Amino acid sequence: IICAQMKKILFFLVVLSFLLVFPSKVLAQSVSELLPSGQIIESDFIRVGQTVQIDGEIKGDAYLAGGIVNVNGKIDGDLFVLGGKVNINGPVSGSIRILGGDVTANSSVDRSALLVCGNCSVTGNVTINGSLMVAGANLEQSAGKVGRGFRFLGNRLFLNSEIANEAYVVADQEFLLGPHASISGELKYTGNSEAVLETGATVAGRILYQKTSQ
Repeated sequence: IICAQMKKILFFLVVLSFLLVFPSKVLAQSVSELLPSGQIIESDFIRVGQTVQIDGEIKGDAYLAGGIVNVNGKIDGDLFVLGGKVNINGPVSGSIRILGGDVTANSSVDRSALLVCGNCSVTGNVTINGSLMVAGANLEQSAGKVGRGFRFLGNRLFLNSEIANEAYVVADQEFLLGPHASISGELKYTGNSEAVLETGATVAGRILYQKTSQ
């Protein structure tokens, strides 16, 4: 039996596959998709366009794909996004799953977050009650708090956030912990050089470092 969350992910993968095979046909159907402020969608919401902007509220899950995707309104379910440039400014009551080029998360997430991106930014306005997993070239992670652990796989990481559990990091080129970085569990990381801890950064558990092998 497939759980509800797995069904959502499978549906998103189907949409993603269709876009990868027929990108010009899909995007040609709609240049811009806008859900205006004050409008409420009582069900799941699917939109594809060169530009997708959500200013209203979606009571269900949201599946969005576009060259530019801006989410400024509230999402009461899960949020799935495929985009070149993605900005999440509205609160999400469920989880977020984002595949994008440049991704900025600037609002709270009640559950978990998965980001796959070229350049990612998680700002200080963000609180993630669940876990945060990121795969990308560069990540600046300054969330107010991550409640259930942190994972990163990429090239460069600037971590300046409270992590309420363990942190596992693979940062091939650079790993810097800022003055507000606080990890309540262990820090395990792999890279070409050891992490740099700025004054104020703390790790309650063990710090386990493994140098990247050729």
